[in-house]
Amino acid sequence: MGTGTWRGWLGIGLLAAVGLVGCGGSGGADGNNDQGIVFRAVSFVRGPESIDDNQIRCTEPTTQNAIIDSAWVIRLDDQTFFPNRNDPFGNPCGGYIALENNLFEMAINVQEITVQYEIPGAGISPPENSISSGIRVNPTNTLDESSSGQPNLVYAQLVGQMLPEQIMTWLEQNRNVLPATPYSMNAFFRARGQADNGTRYTTNEIGYQFTITR
Repeated sequence: MGTGTWRGWLGIGLLAAVGLVGCGGSGGADGNNDQGIVFRAVSFVRGPESIDDNQIRCTEPTTQNAIIDSAWVIRLDDQTFFPNRNDPFGNPCGGYIALENNLFEMAINVQEITVQYEIPGAGISPPENSISSGIRVNPTNTLDESSSGQPNLVYAQLVGQMLPEQIMTWLEQNRNVLPATPYSMNAFFRARGQADNGTRYTTNEIGYQFTITR
């Protein structure tokens, strides 16, 4: 077989691979999303804030002003959930997870964001938290404007859901079998969604670290 023939087959193979990414496979199937190539959880961010005389003013995050947010200190004695828009110490302008859709023609409808918690040194872990979502992430070729400043990226708001009240209650009720405060707790987030053709995608996992105190 000549060199030109090999190159021809290679070109066909590359086109087929691109087609699979663009079309997302057969309807209703689970699509390949290794390392978040198609549907990506990028980071946690918060918007700029202004706090004066107990007045909290938040600016919605965009790609130009978003502040990377990866850790926070939680006080069990006076915080009931996180983030808290009314608490200047509860990351009031935070709680956004950046989700990116790299499909060329199809949007992804986000259905659920799951959170798993891990406490190093503890024999038990808090229960998993499931957050329902109805956010739509546009494809890369969209002409629609996005509040994030990037057409195929959204900042999904998780106010009160990164650490909901039931998880905070669990930490309090199980304090006798958990490390002495302060201790670390890691949270691992994944988003699940479905493309317009029915293909299901799960993002890569990203983490957030809490320091639990009293």
